[in-house]
Amino acid sequence: MHTLSQYLQTLENPEGLTRRLKGFELLRERDGKPIFHVGNRAIVFKIRYRDQLLRLRCYTQPPRDDAKRIYGERLLEEELYLYKGDEGEWVDVILEPWIEGENLEQEVRLACKEGDRRKLWHLSEAFEELASRLLAEPWAHGDLKPENMIVDQMGRLHLIDFDACFLPSEREGVCFEMGTPAYRHPTRGAARDRWLDHYPAALIAVQLRALALDPTLTGEAQMDEGTLFQPEEPFRAVKGEDGPGCRMYRRILELFANRGDAVHYRLCKLLTYPTHRLDGVEELLRFHDPLRPLIEAESYFDKGLAGFRNGEYTSPLLYDEAFDFSEGWALVRLGERRHYIDRTLRVVYTLPAGCCAAKSLRDGKARYRLEDTWFEVAVK
Repeated sequence: MHTLSQYLQTLENPEGLTRRLKGFELLRERDGKPIFHVGNRAIVFKIRYRDQLLRLRCYTQPPRDDAKRIYGERLLEEELYLYKGDEGEWVDVILEPWIEGENLEQEVRLACKEGDRRKLWHLSEAFEELASRLLAEPWAHGDLKPENMIVDQMGRLHLIDFDACFLPSEREGVCFEMGTPAYRHPTRGAARDRWLDHYPAALIAVQLRALALDPTLTGEAQMDEGTLFQPEEPFRAVKGEDGPGCRMYRRILELFANRGDAVHYRLCKLLTYPTHRLDGVEELLRFHDPLRPLIEAESYFDKGLAGFRNGEYTSPLLYDEAFDFSEGWALVRLGERRHYIDRTLRVVYTLPAGCCAAKSLRDGKARYRLEDTWFEVAVK
């Protein structure tokens, strides 16, 4: 274990205590205090070296034995000399480019406080773009969470802190680190494979989009570790159990169902998948509306869910129920809510809450039943 005071003692007076970082500048706040951030396993200092702004990552706990394979040339072995009483030792550090910006958790909290839905929507989109690329890789970050993503001044996200990552050259086995409990599937255990990021990617995507739709959700949640509910609470919610997190999960699921947001509704349902490898999450996170309408598309069913396809394009399994297109619209169901969608899979008309049955469009009219009464309304 190494402490902040040990690192400050060396970095404040580094003469003779570095091997390569000769002449670096420890950057400071306006009050003269060094700029740094304390994490679970390391302290990150902002420095200037050879006219570059850099992150100097200093371990408070021993790094992984294979840290060189993870960080490559960014790992400076035995770079700093730390005093421990009258003696000391040389320790490894990580040197990386400095990314100007706050982490995603801080940006989300601020946007929610200000009720900035536009910014929250942008952060949601930026995260899903990052996540779709990440999940396609043969490696995994292993500790995916908002605190480990920096939002730069252009609104782009950058991953940091790779100490828990899984490399494709490794054998699947036991993890060196387990990741953060608030973003870890309850059954993950000590798994070590390329699917470690499946669950946190779905969880973060769900919560970011929910906050973009309703920033006031933060006022009803404890927001421990920046989450609206804990990983075990969706499992408890589907069993009918109660509690703040269970109610929050059900409310978010209902929010997506009411808006006809099939992608995030399905991602939300995936949070109760029995393993940390979530079937279909990669397809959902890279899903976008078709570039052109689904002409001559028909509904298809698999695993109790429905999607749409034609000869050129197949959508993910998005809906609990779906009918074929009629007069350019298709009737679909998400949970208890029914919607008509167009051929780009966008919601164009939502039937009233409480409607227990409905029929495909005919003569421009929607037909639905409330309790024992059928209603007909012109929608086109």
